[in-house]
Order: sequence, then structure tokens, then C-alpha cells
Amino acid sequence: MSNIIPISTKIYFLFSSEDSTKIRYIGKTVGDINKRLERHIRIAKHSEAYHCPTWIRSVLSNGNIPVITIIGEVEGDGCKEEIAWIVYGIDEGWNLTNNTRGGDGFKGGHKHTLETIEKIRQASIGRHLTDVAKEKISIAAKNRPPDTPEIKERKCLAAQNRPPPTKETLEKIKIAVKKYWKTPKSREKARIAALNKPSVTLEARKNMSIAQNRPDVKMKKSIAKKGTHDSLITRQNKSIAASKRKPESIELKKQKSIRMKLCWQQRRKKHTDKNSVKIKQRKSIAIKMWWQKRKSQKNYIESISSC
Repeated sequence: MSNIIPISTKIYFLFSSEDSTKIRYIGKTVGDINKRLERHIRIAKHSEAYHCPTWIRSVLSNGNIPVITIIGEVEGDGCKEEIAWIVYGIDEGWNLTNNTRGGDGFKGGHKHTLETIEKIRQASIGRHLTDVAKEKISIAAKNRPPDTPEIKERKCLAAQNRPPPTKETLEKIKIAVKKYWKTPKSREKARIAALNKPSVTLEARKNMSIAQNRPDVKMKKSIAKKGTHDSLITRQNKSIAASKRKPESIELKKQKSIRMKLCWQQRRKKHTDKNSVKIKQRKSIAIKMWWQKRKSQKNYIESISSC
């Protein structure tokens, strides 16, 4: 049984707020209708030399606004319905700003040719964003409104229907990651980010602990773990492989033990150097809490004995 939900497409009109009887554009969208209008206006403001953006700029310059209205909602990509409406409008003598007869909008993705991909790659080599541009992108991403339930559902469906990456793609990703971490600049950035990462507060730790012990969270974990355990045959194969494995020599065990000790010594040293003040504060708070608890227990025992 398929879990794919059929796509719903909206067919819409565009006209000026000055005269609602003059329809100037017919389009279709699978997303939010208001966001589609915002996109039309944004494209027009970026000086796109097409008929529809030029008309929108003229409407805005005259102190009016373009208005969008839905004329119907259909299942599928809506190409046939859009074409039919545009043909009808042309036959009726509407002064439409559509560049084509319709049906050529976004249908779920466009793939560039290998030649175009290579041109884009060559043009992108050596291009770096300035600090100002990065700051603008960061502010825009933080101020972006959260996705609506409809958009979340569409993203979820797109992720479910996306085919898994091929072996070649995984190999390319592996090579790219290795190449990135080989550069001293990337390692230095990761080191600085790790040092500047704020530590988790005691209040946050307490909230996390409470959240983990909630009944609904435990139920979700239990459901998620069902069916993830190894089968009986897999466990038997693992047991056979472990029994056939050669035992480690004494020298190898000693080397491993020395390496682990050195590793833990270095970790402990870094931890104490970095968080020595914080550790002292936590120890002080823990000791105070322990003494308060003990004092309350002692007072409770004395009150019972006095009775």
C-alpha cells in the first residue's frame, strides 16, 4: 500500500487593486498562495525583464498592489487546467502577461546538463562570501518564519520518496569530507568552535533529565526500538565470528592499555584546565546540597524522637 499523498495544485488569477475586472496573469502553485504573491513581487523588484514583472512594477509605482485570488484547486500538477484557463482568457480577449501558454512551471525539479553543471562549478571556484554577506544570510535565516504544517508534510514526503544515494555519490562525499578535514584552516575553525561552545547549565541538565523520564518519551523510545534488534541468525553468526577470532597477544594488550591511559590523562588535563573554576563551583554546590539534605534528615529524626 502506497503512502504517497496526491499533490493538490491551486490555479490563481492576478489583477491590480485598481480594477478587479482586468485579469492580467494566470498561474498555478502547490504552496501557500500568499507566499506565491510575495515571490511574484520579489521577482519584479529584482528587475526581471519579463511581461508579468514589468506589469507588477507599474502597478506598484502607481500606488496600487497586485491581488491574487484562487479560482480552483485540482489534483496533480495542474498543467492541463492552467493551459485551459490561459487559452480561455486569450479567446475572451484578456490582456494576459503570461509569456507562454502555461503548463511549463515547476513540476518537481529541474536537472541541469553536465555541461551546465561544469560551467557553474568553474564559475564558483575561488568565490567566497564576504563577512557582511554572511551576517546578512545569518540574520535572514534567524528571522525566517517557521514552516507551516503543509510545508512540513511536503518536505517529509519528498524525503521519503527520495532515492538513496549511489555508491559513487557516497564515495564523493567521503573524499570531500576527508579533503576538508586535511586543511589546517578547517581544523582550526573546529577547534575554536569547540572551545567557544557554551557548557550545558545545571538547569538545562535538569530539564533534559525530566524530559527523558517522561512517560510519552519512554513510550516513543520503546516503539522506536521495536524491530531494531539483531535476529537469531545474526546473533549466531556474530558468536561464531567471535569464537574464531584470534586472541590478542600480551604485548598488544599492554600497548592498548598504555594508549588508553595516556588518552585519558590528556582528556582529564584538558578538562581540568578548561573547566577548573566551573568544576569547583559545581563541587561546592553539590557539597552544600548534601549538607542541607543531611541536616534536614537529622532534624526530622530529632523531631520524631522528641515525640
